[in-house]
Amino acid sequence: MSNWPDRLALCRLGPADAAAWRALRLEGLAAHPDAFTADHDEEAARPLADFADQLAGNIVLAGMQDGALLGAGGLMLNRAPKRRHQAVLWGLYVRPGARGAGLGRRLVEALVAAARGEAEEVLLGVGIQNAPALALYRACLLYTSPSPRDRQKS
Repeated sequence: MSNWPDRLALCRLGPADAAAWRALRLEGLAAHPDAFTADHDEEAARPLADFADQLAGNIVLAGMQDGALLGAGGLMLNRAPKRRHQAVLWGLYVRPGARGAGLGRRLVEALVAAARGEAEEVLLGVGIQNAPALALYRACLLYTSPSPRDRQKS
């Protein structure tokens, strides 16, 4: 069953999915606090409406099976004048039972595809200690460059 992620539906989450998104996000932050810049306790204290707003203002794609979220990741399109050419991939998390079968890769590829036509660069941050994430991004042919967040267009 190594191809089961191919049968999963990838969908864009919207404000109506805020409760499920919040649960998945908090699970990821609790399980891997060093992998995210967000803090679990701060996120947990936020009202559900904030998560709905997050879904309305970003492209958040999720892998679902039988109505349950198995993993998700977000894409923020930068609207600042000198950074409109950039998008930021953020918050990628796949539940343990769904790891190792390609769902993370499908999410990354779908988020990068969503950025096409909207941005010239997709930025992401990953700690050098996060070997699984680094391996995933390298497998998706994403590469590191010096200080990408400091680059801007004039």
